[in-house]
Amino acid sequence: GILLLLVGLSIGLGVTLGRSTSPLLNPSPAPTSPPTPTLLTTSDLRDIIVTALPTFDVSFESNNASSSARQDALQWLFEDPLTSTLNEDRIVRRWILATFFNSLSGESWDKTTGWFSENECLWEGLSCNSTDDPSVGITAISMEANLLEGTLPPEIAWFNESLLFIQLKGN
Repeated sequence: GILLLLVGLSIGLGVTLGRSTSPLLNPSPAPTSPPTPTLLTTSDLRDIIVTALPTFDVSFESNNASSSARQDALQWLFEDPLTSTLNEDRIVRRWILATFFNSLSGESWDKTTGWFSENECLWEGLSCNSTDDPSVGITAISMEANLLEGTLPPEIAWFNESLLFIQLKGN
């Protein structure tokens, strides 16, 4: 009786083990990879920006300095690999800040640490909040005595809900 029990147990385990390892009966799940970000065209980026700023006359025609600053900012966004991973608010925010930089001769500023890096909250002269979370928006722009020269782009008003402080004196 014991021998019969052991044979039955062995057969049962063999069938059970056989089932659990059989690729046909128990296929392993296909490996998953993170979704590939959709690459955005300059036309896509223009549409996102114009849609987000309906009260502004956003022109990308290179007929004046502000259009050139906007176009340069758009080109930077297009070339930045991070852009395709961002939500539309972050895309618009980064475009406005790049336009701000270009409009006010940013390449001549004394302090530009972090500008155009992944986290705009860490760009010199900008603040988001105590945790530097870029999803909450820009809460302060402090560019005192930083050699800013040019015209403040009107798109900066897009920050009106988050911006609490702006300091541009001494430029």
